[in-house]
Amino acid sequence: MKNQLALRFNVLQSVAIGMLLVFALLTFVSASTSFAYEKEVGNSVAADSPVTAMHYVAGSRELIATSDGDITVHLPEDMRVSRSLRTQVQTIHDIAFSHDRTRVAVAGGTPGETGRILIYSWPESALIQEKTIADDVIYSVAWNPDETLIAGASLNGKMVLCDAKTLETKQVIDAHPGGCTSVAFSLASGHVITGGRDAAIRFWDVDSGAAIRTLSQHGKSILKLMVSPKIATQNSLIVSISLDRTVRLWDSVTGRMIRFVRLPASPVDAVWENCQQGELLLWAVCEDGRVRLVDLADASIEQDIFVTPHHPHAIASLEDRLVVGGSDASIVVARKGSLLSRIKLSDNGHDFVLSDTGEKFRVREFNYDHDANGNLLEDYWDQQWSKVEEDFGEMQRLGVNTIRIHLQFAKFMNSATEPNEQSLQKFEKLVQLAERHRLYLDITGLGCYHKKDVPKWYDELNEEARWEAQANFWRAIVARAKSSPAIFCWDLMNEPVVPGGKRKNGEWLGPPFGDKHFVQFITLDQAGRDRTEVAKAWIRKLATAIRQVDSQHLITVGLVDWSLNRPGLTSGFVPETIASEVDFISVHLYPESGKASKDQETLKGFQVGKPVVIEECFPLRCTIAEQKEFLTTNRELIDGWISFYWGETPEELESKKTIPAAILKEWLTQLPE
Repeated sequence: MKNQLALRFNVLQSVAIGMLLVFALLTFVSASTSFAYEKEVGNSVAADSPVTAMHYVAGSRELIATSDGDITVHLPEDMRVSRSLRTQVQTIHDIAFSHDRTRVAVAGGTPGETGRILIYSWPESALIQEKTIADDVIYSVAWNPDETLIAGASLNGKMVLCDAKTLETKQVIDAHPGGCTSVAFSLASGHVITGGRDAAIRFWDVDSGAAIRTLSQHGKSILKLMVSPKIATQNSLIVSISLDRTVRLWDSVTGRMIRFVRLPASPVDAVWENCQQGELLLWAVCEDGRVRLVDLADASIEQDIFVTPHHPHAIASLEDRLVVGGSDASIVVARKGSLLSRIKLSDNGHDFVLSDTGEKFRVREFNYDHDANGNLLEDYWDQQWSKVEEDFGEMQRLGVNTIRIHLQFAKFMNSATEPNEQSLQKFEKLVQLAERHRLYLDITGLGCYHKKDVPKWYDELNEEARWEAQANFWRAIVARAKSSPAIFCWDLMNEPVVPGGKRKNGEWLGPPFGDKHFVQFITLDQAGRDRTEVAKAWIRKLATAIRQVDSQHLITVGLVDWSLNRPGLTSGFVPETIASEVDFISVHLYPESGKASKDQETLKGFQVGKPVVIEECFPLRCTIAEQKEFLTTNRELIDGWISFYWGETPEELESKKTIPAAILKEWLTQLPE
């Protein structure tokens, strides 16, 4: 068996070296994340009528929602309708308050026929003025800084400037062929700014109607333009959201794009968060029914909340809650918060779901065990913590939702019974870092990857004492993170094996892969026992230790792909035998070129009625296209996958100008869903 193990690792090692340690990227995970959620309140704004626009008036604590030609005012405590208005507009698309909050402009119309603006006094709700100003729907409306003008963006492609009191037309500008979808005024220059279906943003002189500049960095339709909140460090900032899935920050004076954030799904509406001085935080509700808190100061996604299974149309931000209006005519309330939702098994045990909403969760993950130089995480996290923070941010930006961390036994245990307090504190800090980035953690323990670091006393323990030391390791680790929703699972060990027969004293590790020992034996003597029963007893021992501390988080063990009950090489951890001892199955499977059918049969062997995660995958023995096709083709067989990230961004890899770096860069930028 030892020779077979060595052969397996030597083959993998030669391929890895041939790729200049491309496999060194084994560490990537990310961030679909979610947190405290309050279920749908259930107030239908109008039967069978989608909610089209929303606005929260903080002073009077009223939420305004529009649907078709109706305006409803809700009390935020329970979303009860306090009053409603029926307009003569077929469909309302936008509402905008004057800066002094005494008037509200309502925009809409009849598609292909009329574009109308109505002005009401507030809070009296008395109609002051109304007028048809275009021959197609007014999709967006805005007040200029001194409240003398109102601008309307029409789907006929024109932008109309009107007198704010009489709605008399002052300027009609052919702004965007195909439709003008958004309008705003620059607080710094007073210029009117438009966005359209042509993906362009244009600046116009208010007096002459002359075009000043065009910004063309977006790739698809502009959905909304927003001016910076008053507490921003400068009032020249504007924000655009687009169907190209980006939120972009601009300087409206120079036209320079300052930065952008790419979202996992296209945003449909956005609203400013209640920012502190200098902050630039906005909530973007996206077509996938999720709301993301975007920090434009550092181009990051700070929070990610699942809100509705229906297509959303509008969003408003209250003091402590978010309100989303959707295509199903409902108003949905999500409580703002900082926590992820704990991952649990579905009622039938076949899927991962979020504990607060029941939404299905799919793992998209990175292994993050060492850096590009092969240094293990615990070897550098003291001196290079800023690097760890950067890596977490980059992994989140790459789109994963989970990170697999490999903890080394020797770094966390001073003796068989005494844990290392300094390492435990660092682990706590790592968990907090994951929470801040809204990333889940797959905590894999008991690593002995560097043989030189394994203490002599540990290798000298007999089976019973070694298992007890391992149980103590897990009790100490779990106690520090048992309450964190960032913990996805506790993975007992990476690639454990029950030997067939007897091994030499102290020979607990499998053959090295490079300079690392990823396989570990859980006993040195089969002693006539059934190997699968030894595996079950070991899992039960460690799982019991974990459950003494933590009754909620999931438990698994990372299996080699040769764990099936088949002739030849096997680990003793037969999936159907150990399934009762774990919450889900984890398998390490690297597809081989030209053997997709064989690899699929292997994967099917791990289907035992519980979720299956390919805990290690990478185009090590196949092309990138083949790896992606394997994951895509077998999507229904798995509940997620975990690849690798070794601390180098795609940009850094590109600068290396080497073939291995180019391959790795291509993989990181083409990760499958």
